[in-house]
Formats: sequence, C-alpha cells, structure tokens
Amino acid sequence: MKMKTLALTILISTLGMTSCSGANKTTTDNHLTTVTEPTANDDVEKTLKFSNFDGIKSDVDIEIHYAQDAKYSVKVSAPQDLLANTDISMNGSTITLKAKDGNRQSHPNIIMDNGQIYYLNGDANSKIKMYVTAPQIRMLNNDGGGMEFYAVHMDNDELAINTTGLFKMNVQSIKCTGENGMSVSNTGSFTAEVPTVDAKQLSLDNTGALLFNGKSINGSLYIDNSGQTTFSGDVKGADFTLDNSGMCKLSSTFVLTNEYSFDNSGLASGDGDITAKTINISSSGQEQRNGAFKADRMSIDISGNSKYQISFTGGDVFLDCSGVGNFNLALDCRSIDVDSGGFIDVTLSGTADKTSFEGSGSSHLNTSKLNKF
Repeated sequence: MKMKTLALTILISTLGMTSCSGANKTTTDNHLTTVTEPTANDDVEKTLKFSNFDGIKSDVDIEIHYAQDAKYSVKVSAPQDLLANTDISMNGSTITLKAKDGNRQSHPNIIMDNGQIYYLNGDANSKIKMYVTAPQIRMLNNDGGGMEFYAVHMDNDELAINTTGLFKMNVQSIKCTGENGMSVSNTGSFTAEVPTVDAKQLSLDNTGALLFNGKSINGSLYIDNSGQTTFSGDVKGADFTLDNSGMCKLSSTFVLTNEYSFDNSGLASGDGDITAKTINISSSGQEQRNGAFKADRMSIDISGNSKYQISFTGGDVFLDCSGVGNFNLALDCRSIDVDSGGFIDVTLSGTADKTSFEGSGSSHLNTSKLNKF
C-alpha cells in the first residue's frame, strides 16, 4: 500500500512538472517583462517597460512597426538565441539595440534591390521585430544593420534619420511642424515609400544609394548627393536646392515661391515641370532635362554636356554654354541671351521680345520658328 501511494505521488508530481513546462512563462527584471508563448517558429516575445522615449538606435537587423499614440509601449519578438545575443536598453530618450560583443551579424548576408531587403542563406528570420507606440518618434539611427520601419502616419515636430546600413521605410504620411523638418543622412542603402510629406523642409544627404518615392511633398527640398539618388514626388514649397556630384535622377514637378537651384558636377536627369521665382542651373557634368519651366528669370550655365527639351514662360533667359549643349527651347518670354564658347546646338521657337546671340565657339543656332507672327 505504501508503494502504491509513493508511485501515485511521483506520477502526480511528474504530471505537474510537465504541465508547468508547457505553459506560458513570465519573468521580470528591471525593465523587461518576458512572455514566452509557443509559436510556429518558436519566437520569444518580450514586453519592455520603457517610456519617455522618442528615438530608436540599432546595430542589429530589426523590423519596426510604429503606431502613434499617447501611451508608450514596446514589444519585441525574435528567436530566443537572437534576443539572448542582443542588449536592449534605454540611453536617455533613445531605445538602443546592440549586438553583444562577438555576436554581431554578418551583414553581407543581406542585400537591398529596388527597395526590397533580401536575406541570403536562409537568414530571413534572423531579425528582431519591434512593435512600438509613442507620442513621437523623432530619431531613427541604423548603425550598420538592416532596419525596416513601417507606420501609417507620423506627426512630429521633426524627424531625423541616420543610416549606415540598409534602411527601408514605408509610411503613408509624415508631418513635421518644427524648423528642422525631416532629414535623412545615408551612407548605406536607403529606400523610402512615403506618399505624403508635410514639413518646412525635407533634407536628403546621400553618399550611398538612396531611393525616395513620394507623391506630394509640401515644403522646401534640399538634396546633397555624392552617391546615387533617385527621387520622385511633386514638390510645393519655398525653395529647391540640389548639389550633385554623383548620379541623380529627378521625376518631379516643382511649384516654388522662391528659387530652384541646381548645381551638377556628376550625372543628372530631370523630368518634370518647374515654376519658381528664379531658376538657376549650373552643370559641369552630364545632364538631361524635359519639362515646362516658368519663372521671372532663368539662368543656365553649362560647362559639361547637356541636352534640353523644354518650354519656358516668363521673364528673361540667360544661356551660357562653354561645354557641349543641345537645346530645344519653346519660348514665351521677355528676352533670351545666348552666349556660346563651346559646342552648342540651339533651336528656338515661340516668342521672345528681345534676343541676343554671342559666341566664340562652334555654334548652330536655329531661329526659324522664333517670333513668327
């Protein structure tokens, strides 16, 4: 009888231990509540007790899903070994994710192609998924990893993005009410799908590969590119400034209250209409343009190789070409002044109240369709 009782006690204890091991587990430390639940890929979910943050910095591969809310909440999900090899902490007002010494991922295993991040060698699950709510996210810093950021709407005083790795952003609309607006500094590979930006200024500083797909940009636009930049989106604001020494492609319509300024020493192309108070273009590289331009004054200074197929409506046009140029200009303007010291082929049509042509180079000027009333 005693043996039967002992055996029954052992059996009940064993069943109890088995039941506990199969149940959810919750552990808590200073900032972390860990809730482990069985999932299809055995990921571990952790809820972080973080608050009063407005930035995220990471050197590991991470996918961030952000929803703007008055309350702070942070939850992460990843394979257990990946979380064990990642330090997650607060540094001031910034959530920081950092690979522990000796455990940093090898980022040549991930590549970006046409805005899509691909994980090689079956490495697709080797990233942390983070779900965040907060009143604002004002800073995103990708320190050499692969960062993906998803949100429906962001309404901030400013947004600063700094990335040295692979960065993919998909946000339906971004609004920044402060003086600094939205800024991106990229030395890696950056892709943004942001249909609407409403900010005093949007600044893009690129030495890597940058692709920005927008539809409506309300505010000034500043681009400093020495890498490869592709930009699309209609811009309405005060100013546009481009300084390009790399490769730059613009597919945009500009409606500006002040100046359109374009300085190119690399390879550039522009497709779209421009309306501004003044249009200033200087190119010592290669450039190609199409569109309808309107301004009080337009100045084009070419010392490289340029090809233009444009119309111009407004005040005065100044074309100075000491390089190689092919210009087909349909005019409705006050005056045009052409000065050629290089190899230039110009076809003018439409009307210009005043014309002036000077040249010391090799020029071909066709005015047969100009001022034919």
